[in-house]
Amino acid sequence: MKRAFYDEMPSTLEAVGNGSYLYRWDIQEEEKTVTEHSTSDGETVTAQESSKQYSCFEVTIWSPVSSNKILEAVIAAMWPNNREQKLINDYNAATLGCFGTKSGEKAQSAINAYKAFLTERDAIKAQVDADCESLNID
Repeated sequence: MKRAFYDEMPSTLEAVGNGSYLYRWDIQEEEKTVTEHSTSDGETVTAQESSKQYSCFEVTIWSPVSSNKILEAVIAAMWPNNREQKLINDYNAATLGCFGTKSGEKAQSAINAYKAFLTERDAIKAQVDADCESLNID
């Protein structure tokens, strides 16, 4: 998933005006270096100027907005359904011994990949829940 960039700090939830909203998370302030080229008497002058920019992830939500709709949209944007299914299938295969022993390298890799996915998804859910609470969204 690619980050969106803004010159001004974006809001967490923004009404677009057509019945949709943009939900943004992981908003970070970053330094942006701007390089300007100008010609003076046939010479090219380069001047660097540093400024702030903001980056975040964002998804579109259609009204009525709810915490479940936001979470579903974020999860779908972060991990396509077939990716989650593959992790689940590999995890099940590893725990059933299809990759050899549970302690084998391939089995442990599949188990750890699914655990990492669940941990990251739990962190996203906590972020969405916190944002929805502060925005008074049920």
